[in-house]
Amino acid sequence: MPSLPASPLSARGLDESISGDVTYRLGGQFWPSRCFAKLHGDLLMLQRSGRQQAAVSLTGAKVEVTSQCTVQIEATGSPSLSLRLNTPEEAMRWCQVLRRAIQRSRGFRDLVCSSPLISPRGASPSPRGASPSPRGASPSPRGASPSPRSQANAEEEERMDQLQAQLREKEAAAKALGEAQNAAMARADAAADAKQEAEVRAKLAEQSLRNEQGLRDEREKKLQAQAEEEAAKCKQQVGDMQIELATQKAEVSSLQTLLSTEVEERKVQQAEMQSHTHAHQALQDMISALEKQLSDVQRRKAAAEHRFAAEEACRKALEERCAGAEKRHHQDEQLAESLAASLREAKQCLASAEAGREAVADQALVDERAARRIAETAQKAAQDEAESLQARLSSAEAKANEAEARAQELQKRLAAIESRAKKAEQAPDSPRKKAEQAELARKEVESRNHELQKRLAAAEAKAKKAEQLEEARKEAETRAQEMQQRLSYLEAEMTAVQQAALACKEAEKHFQDVQKEETKKMEAIQVARRDAEARVSQLQNQVSSLETELARAKDTESLQEVHLAVQHDAEARATDLQRQLSGMETELKEVQQLRSDKEKAEEKVRSLEERLLVLEEGMASAKAATEAQAQDQVQDMQRRLEAANRRLLAEENCRKVAEERGDGAEKRLVEAEKQLETLAMQSPRRLSGEWDVESPKPVPSEASMSTETYENHPHIPQEGNDMSQLHALLAAAELKASEESRARHTAQKQLIQAIKAATAAGAKMKAAEMASRFERGNTTL
Repeated sequence: MPSLPASPLSARGLDESISGDVTYRLGGQFWPSRCFAKLHGDLLMLQRSGRQQAAVSLTGAKVEVTSQCTVQIEATGSPSLSLRLNTPEEAMRWCQVLRRAIQRSRGFRDLVCSSPLISPRGASPSPRGASPSPRGASPSPRGASPSPRSQANAEEEERMDQLQAQLREKEAAAKALGEAQNAAMARADAAADAKQEAEVRAKLAEQSLRNEQGLRDEREKKLQAQAEEEAAKCKQQVGDMQIELATQKAEVSSLQTLLSTEVEERKVQQAEMQSHTHAHQALQDMISALEKQLSDVQRRKAAAEHRFAAEEACRKALEERCAGAEKRHHQDEQLAESLAASLREAKQCLASAEAGREAVADQALVDERAARRIAETAQKAAQDEAESLQARLSSAEAKANEAEARAQELQKRLAAIESRAKKAEQAPDSPRKKAEQAELARKEVESRNHELQKRLAAAEAKAKKAEQLEEARKEAETRAQEMQQRLSYLEAEMTAVQQAALACKEAEKHFQDVQKEETKKMEAIQVARRDAEARVSQLQNQVSSLETELARAKDTESLQEVHLAVQHDAEARATDLQRQLSGMETELKEVQQLRSDKEKAEEKVRSLEERLLVLEEGMASAKAATEAQAQDQVQDMQRRLEAANRRLLAEENCRKVAEERGDGAEKRLVEAEKQLETLAMQSPRRLSGEWDVESPKPVPSEASMSTETYENHPHIPQEGNDMSQLHALLAAAELKASEESRARHTAQKQLIQAIKAATAAGAKMKAAEMASRFERGNTTL
């Protein structure tokens, strides 16, 4: 009687169970509190506080992992049950155990229903019962001689014993075949479990890869766009800041140069003021000396006038005497002699008067020579002063002209003094004119002092503006430092992105390692399949040998029944083996499908790596292009700044020239006003008609000479043109200054907008980073 083959239950064991605390959901209800789940055979029981809440039979059920920590069970005749566990590993372990329990229950049921070998002992008639032993049927008499029939029976018994031994061996072989089948089924179950685990892991890996790939693509796109925008903005801001710094530095340098020039001009003006004060003092000294000389001349003039009066009186007396002598000529010769003597005395008086006149003339000549010497010394001093000022300043020509004008004025004053010495009638008016000229000179000095004070105030205002610009430059430097800090923060974020890319590469390496492990497992499965095929071939060989042996024993009916039973058993085992082979072939097909899926995934990973390389190259090229553009812009702005500095220098030179021309024009206007005042003072005397036609023509006075010189001066028509040019240059300078202030305000506004954009971009980057961290946390959970 052949023994029963071992079922999968005996291979795996009926007492394989699992238990633990879970959170379940039965049907469509909400997740209740946690409970205790326990697997007993093919029955899953749920208990809470020692009481049974629900029980699910696993016969014909389906078990799936719906999420990372959730296992769903769908059984016939009961609502769906979902179990939520703590970790994904625990969920996988529960799924594997439940699937094995389902397979065990299915295998036991199929074995009970379909196996022809599971039957009671009396179902298949024993060969001994069917053909009773010949010993019981015809007992040989004792003591009888062996007959040929008894010998044949003995031979049949021996053959039966041999057949029984062979049947025992075959039963032992069948037992071994059943054990091998059980082992093969166990291995097949293990392979199926491994396959399911591999499928689940592959699905989870594919899902995680897809999620990670999608997240990585989105993050890469977002980070790339944000990085490009931030890089462009930061480069633009850096360029703007550099331009602002350059402009502010240029403005500071220009203001420093202006301050230095203003300080130098102030020093020069102070030196000019000192020289003017010295010249004024020298002129005052000269005027006082001339006044003293004039007083001496007036005294001498008065003495000469007294002498002339005495001489005139003597001449009149002599004339009277001559007239009386002529009347009395005929009366007395003595009187004629006396008259001749008186005439001699008169001649002597006239000679003495002529000698006095000559002495006065000589004294006037001496005074004129002294005045000329003083004028020459003053002219030399003015020329020396003009040469020294020519070496210091560019406005030496105007001062030389002033010195020449002063020399001409001194010459005119000397000529006026000579004319006053000759004409005594004009003497009372000269001190008044000198006082007026001194007053005009004092007013001119006061106006110049006022202008110098104005210039000093303007220089102080420029110094304040320079301080304000220095403060603005410091603020710009602080803003540049803040921008550098933001750039370092962006670089840190770029390094974080690169680290994320490295983490993705490490995940890909881990996935490749998992794939290698799966390939190793599949190779082990193939080796097991080959072993199973070898064993199946061996069993087939054994079955063929048994068939041959059974063919030899076809003569007897008992052997026919045994042969039929063994043949049925062999056919059933062969069908089972064919089923197992077909199942293993399907498993091999699935393994090949997994390999093709793995190759596709590898190709996708390669394509993604190539895309990453292309994106990195694009980012590098874009970065290089933006850097080149930024450098070009910086160079262009530097060229523009140099051109602006040149323009500013040219405008400064024009302004200086305009100021010098304005100073010269103001001096000329002052001199013209003085001359016009002198003309206005002398014009009433000309209109009054004091001089007669017969009277001698007066010597031209200082005012008339000054008016003539003013009328005949060649530079007077040019003054109007100079003033118009000065006004035009000043208007152009004011326009350029306003344009520069507007450009500075616009640059400050652009800087503020750039800072605001950088802060907004930093906030966006922080928000994106927080969102990415939150998504990473969700994916890890």
